[in-house]
Amino acid sequence: MKFAITAGDEKTENRDFGRASCYLVFTSEPGRIATNERHKKPYHHHSTLAARHEHTHGHTNPTPAHPCQIGIASAIQDCERLISAGMGRDAYLSLECPGIKPTFTENLAITVVVNTCLDGSLQNQLNKLY
Repeated sequence: MKFAITAGDEKTENRDFGRASCYLVFTSEPGRIATNERHKKPYHHHSTLAARHEHTHGHTNPTPAHPCQIGIASAIQDCERLISAGMGRDAYLSLECPGIKPTFTENLAITVVVNTCLDGSLQNQLNKLY
């Protein structure tokens, strides 16, 4: 299985999706990590596309192809899962479209997150979806 974790410092810190600067991508084999890589996370904040559309923050029910979210999964499109400390609904929907399962955890230590993913004990804490 191939999975990604949002990260800030590349080694020890699982971050909220919007604050992460990179993805740490792992390929697992039964009981172990076969490969790990770092992928720069595409910038996805609204201000990058402000000139293209008018945006109000009172909307509810965004479409998964919202212009601000295009490309956020490009660096991890071959992953089955993205593990993060939290995420907004627009990003969540944009990741689900290409088949990536967003998973949330309160644990911020990358090594602990990787180990719980490997042993199957990682619990999805949906209260981290906002």
